[in-house]
Amino acid sequence: MIFKNTLFFGLFILINILKAYDFCKDNQNILEKFNFYEGFGGKDSKKKLYVEDDLPYISYQKKTTDNTIDQFLLLNMCGNEVDVSNNKIDFSKYESKSIIYGISKLESGSVYTDVINILNSDLDTNKVTLKEINDAYTGLNVFIDNVKSNAFNITFQCDNNLKHDEFGKLEKKESFDIISKEASNVWTMDIKGPSGCLTNDKDNKPVKENPPKKSKHSFFTYFFIYVMLFTIVYIGASSYIEIKDGGTLQDFEDVFKYKFKELMFSIPAFTKELYNKIVGNNFTRYTPTNNQGHNNNDTRSGYAAV
Repeated sequence: MIFKNTLFFGLFILINILKAYDFCKDNQNILEKFNFYEGFGGKDSKKKLYVEDDLPYISYQKKTTDNTIDQFLLLNMCGNEVDVSNNKIDFSKYESKSIIYGISKLESGSVYTDVINILNSDLDTNKVTLKEINDAYTGLNVFIDNVKSNAFNITFQCDNNLKHDEFGKLEKKESFDIISKEASNVWTMDIKGPSGCLTNDKDNKPVKENPPKKSKHSFFTYFFIYVMLFTIVYIGASSYIEIKDGGTLQDFEDVFKYKFKELMFSIPAFTKELYNKIVGNNFTRYTPTNNQGHNNNDTRSGYAAV
């Protein structure tokens, strides 16, 4: 009797092992169209993967009022063995065959505020939805339904310019189910890199980079440049007219410098005159006699002279 029970129990375990869900193997027909399958070790389940070279991960800090929280997230979609010698990520809570691993812990000690450890064994066909993307860009969308109070919407975007997959966008939204009275998180991730590209390469539509924004210049910038160019040309022309009959190049240079200097010194008065014209005030026109106390005449110099 004991032997029969033991045999039955052994067969039950064996059947469950044989039926165990494997994300990469059970979705091979879709995944092998992309570099995803080989990149994450789907072709060789015994292949050891390295965080720095093979797997997309992100590490960042979240500062609160009292503490600094270290946060890490790693994707190992085919559940291969991971080299844990890299000290940038804390693997103390990592389990073999983990496909999504994330932790949050206080920087001051080994106090964990959150641990995500999604295993192949946590999934089944009802939990996973795959969608091939082939519109604006080539890619693969993986949606994992609520598992251990977490749902994951992961998009692998084709970018052959990158040697390894990298995290682009990462968003986390917390929700609460009133019926089940359970809190859950919905993670949205954009992973850019070769994994989202088709193996045949020719049908890939890579993510289009936004063109660099051209610097915009205001109307006043162009107006100022126009005024300066016009002024220089006008001063040059008027200076030439004054010295064209018997004048030398040195005379032209002297006249040009004089007119330009007079213009620069007259800008404040010109601004005041322009302001008074706009607002309609009575004003005394700027003249050399007003400014220097010489005999009264209506001869203007400075900006008026040019």
